[in-house]
Amino acid sequence: VKGPVDAPGYLLQDIKGRHDLVSSSSGSSPWLSDIVKVIRLDKTAFTHADILKATWNFSDDRIIGRGGFGTVYQGVLPDGREVAVKKLQREGIEGEREFRAEMEVLSRNGFGWPHPNLVTLYGWCLDGSEKLLVYEYMEGGSLEDLVSDRTRLTWRRRIDVALDVARALVFLHHECFPAIVHRDVKASNVLLDRDGKARVTDFGLARFVDAGGSHVSTMVAGTIGYVAPEYGQTWQATTKGDVYSFGVLAMELATG
Repeated sequence: VKGPVDAPGYLLQDIKGRHDLVSSSSGSSPWLSDIVKVIRLDKTAFTHADILKATWNFSDDRIIGRGGFGTVYQGVLPDGREVAVKKLQREGIEGEREFRAEMEVLSRNGFGWPHPNLVTLYGWCLDGSEKLLVYEYMEGGSLEDLVSDRTRLTWRRRIDVALDVARALVFLHHECFPAIVHRDVKASNVLLDRDGKARVTDFGLARFVDAGGSHVSTMVAGTIGYVAPEYGQTWQATTKGDVYSFGVLAMELATG
């Protein structure tokens, strides 16, 4: 395991030139804000050998989740910490963008960070085109798998989960500067720790709202059923869109 190190060059490169190139060639574009710049990484840089050992060479027996983003493996680090290793599936610009977004949001320093209702990022690994993110393992599993189980997820616990997610969004929207729009709040992106506390995860689609701005213009992203209707019409992601998604999640918690 390496200690905290500077980010790889391509993550820290100044995007001004790319921004100017796009601006000069196509004028104002809703895609411009999709360029996410990682300005600081202070997490552990794990070697690929570390990850292979922790996940038993990415054994199928260690898979705990799959999705459009890639595959998640359960693992154990040499120091005994249980981890969840996300192996990003997308390559090229999309894969780099998601990797950058996760690292930027979850690697920030400052007051109140890390937040108790956001998943903890331990570190990262880059090996060629392979992009890996190492998180704290959440023993309670995904809310999506529990929301219909009224025995394990009692009414009291459902209220607590809703409050936990609300606290996470308040932090992202009102206590971070600039504000962060998650863009994919849903049951499968809420994990529970061993004590049942809910943590919001998966920041691959997250975007920052410019200081003084109310929205970020971007291609529509998210999950059907959770996305605010106006987002599809305006291509403007706002914190209100996250609140709409939270409302859908709250309805799921209430109805099972």
